[in-house]
Amino acid sequence: GGFVSSMENARDVTAENLSYEDASKKAAAFLKGRGISDMKQTYYVINDGICTINYAYDKDDIIYYPDLIKISVALDDGEIVLFNSTGYIMNHHDRTVAAKITADQAQASVSKKLTVKKRGLALIPTPGLSEVLTYEFVCSGQNNEQVLVYINAATGLEEQILILQVSDSGILVK
Repeated sequence: GGFVSSMENARDVTAENLSYEDASKKAAAFLKGRGISDMKQTYYVINDGICTINYAYDKDDIIYYPDLIKISVALDDGEIVLFNSTGYIMNHHDRTVAAKITADQAQASVSKKLTVKKRGLALIPTPGLSEVLTYEFVCSGQNNEQVLVYINAATGLEEQILILQVSDSGILVK
């Protein structure tokens, strides 16, 4: 009746025989095999032959970033070498959240120097260990930088800005 919060197999990975897409399928099957559903892949990174994929809870078109699960897949044979669901275990519960402003109203708070490519609702953690419902705007900036802007879905004020780092090794936020 319990949940595994983390497990790790710190073995050496000697080759990279699998692609990111292969690792993604292995990680998704691992989640499904444990009855964990409604998770959306968010970011990933490949280091030393291991692909680490972050999943966030996704329900009713809202991404819940505090409810995070990390899975690492060895690229030599597809073995799951790390699983960490502490964020999910500690934060996941039923929530009733609703935006008080529209996406268009929130987008008016995004810098005019950025071009909005995609938008949606996201619950993000705050430094004060609480959560806030935001609109997440995926934008392009100067020099084709990819930028995430989070606008409070109640007040229309900017909550956070992150820069996406996209490389052959993955997609991370800074």
